[in-house]
Amino acid sequence: YGFHSYFTTQPYNVVQKYIQNFSRNGELVADPFVGSGVTAVESLRLGRKAFALDLNPFAVFLTKAKCNYANLDDLTNMYGKLMKNIEKECEKIEKLSEKDAESLSIPFWYPKDVSLPSNADVKYLHEIFTKKQLYQFSLIKSEIDKLPDSNEKDLLLIVFCGTLSRANIAYSLPD
Repeated sequence: YGFHSYFTTQPYNVVQKYIQNFSRNGELVADPFVGSGVTAVESLRLGRKAFALDLNPFAVFLTKAKCNYANLDDLTNMYGKLMKNIEKECEKIEKLSEKDAESLSIPFWYPKDVSLPSNADVKYLHEIFTKKQLYQFSLIKSEIDKLPDSNEKDLLLIVFCGTLSRANIAYSLPD
């Protein structure tokens, strides 16, 4: 559950007890507000069938990535290919000073000028990342996009997205 945070995540052990108490092995457990997918994951772990939906497409994608089987060899190979494709360029960018990095032109897509709430510390989403971070993250995302569609690609994308929330200038570790 720790590879991507979600604002409505419920404690898995509590959800697990509800599923154990109110359903039997092989029965269908429906979750019309899937959120982070805890109910679907725990249903499958307990030998139930899961039906999960949500109005939020990201919640559906997150749940799908958590519930689908991934081939670990394929995932490892895909990750290795991804790292091989980005390693040299990321190292080059990392060596730049922050001042030199400010003049970088980022050739890959990233969310420019996405407004944040008025009480946020910055006006736009891209402002919570340094220029070096924006370059490297957009490079990684562009390489993930090139991978063939698969459960393994979905997992890499979810892990990537989860990393963004913890690798920016707005995130601080608890004391």
